[in-house]
Amino acid sequence: MAARPDITAYEQVKASVAPSADDAILKPLWEAAEDYVWQRIRAWYVPDAEGNPPDPVPPAPASLGQAVRQLTARYFARRNSPDGFLGMGEFGPARVPTVDRDVESLIGPYRPVVFG
Repeated sequence: MAARPDITAYEQVKASVAPSADDAILKPLWEAAEDYVWQRIRAWYVPDAEGNPPDPVPPAPASLGQAVRQLTARYFARRNSPDGFLGMGEFGPARVPTVDRDVESLIGPYRPVVFG
């Protein structure tokens, strides 16, 4: 089976941002978000008769890349709220949901169809 194609290029995104101390934290979060998205989608390309992807593999849709970026940002924000609540100042605590509706709507068109 062919190697998994990159959904997004972490290094390209980081090249546009100044290096910081958070790089060591962001890379594992990025990889976790990429794995989350990859495990929940079907291929966006048409495989050949043996199930192999075409050569070259077409680039992933932009919505999958955006889902990875949003999920990485959510993971980064959650590290400051291990109990699932964020302090909102005068508005009081706000719960951080475990499922991001925006991410789910971005990867929804690429999920496998299940009947039954």
